[in-house]
Amino acid sequence: APDARGLRLGTRLMLELAELAMASGARHLTLEVRMSNERARDLYRRFGFAPVGLRKNYYRNEDALVMWATDIDTPEYAARLAEIRASLGADDE
Repeated sequence: APDARGLRLGTRLMLELAELAMASGARHLTLEVRMSNERARDLYRRFGFAPVGLRKNYYRNEDALVMWATDIDTPEYAARLAEIRASLGADDE
């Protein structure tokens, strides 16, 4: 919802999911997103997701972009998440 955008709920949710995946031993993450959803695509790129494919008409009258974040089991990815967590502020510690 527009009134919730300043709360950075998408960032908080993605951070929790990525950290849980890492703690569970996952090595890669994948998702699909509407081609028209630039805001979500930007968020996912921040978490290291890159486009790898397209699913034609995955949604009604719209394609889905398939994105992957690879090698999430590395110190570099952990550092990326630490930077994102720090950007949320001290209230999330």
